[in-house]
Amino acid sequence: MTGQLWIEDVEALWNELAVAITAAGPSRDRLLLAKLVLLLARRIGDRAAVSVDIGEAMRDLERC
Repeated sequence: MTGQLWIEDVEALWNELAVAITAAGPSRDRLLLAKLVLLLARRIGDRAAVSVDIGEAMRDLERC
């Protein structure tokens, strides 16, 4: 990972992602998210780190 984001950046991205999910609609929102993850994984270039993050996301879902 190259760096950390400020909370303001995280909140801005959260809002941007929410708008994109809404625009994609219920029939394509999962496809949008899958494509986004794969594009970000390619940008990061670290398969192990992405796998760790997928696991963390799953654990976070279980806490919701």
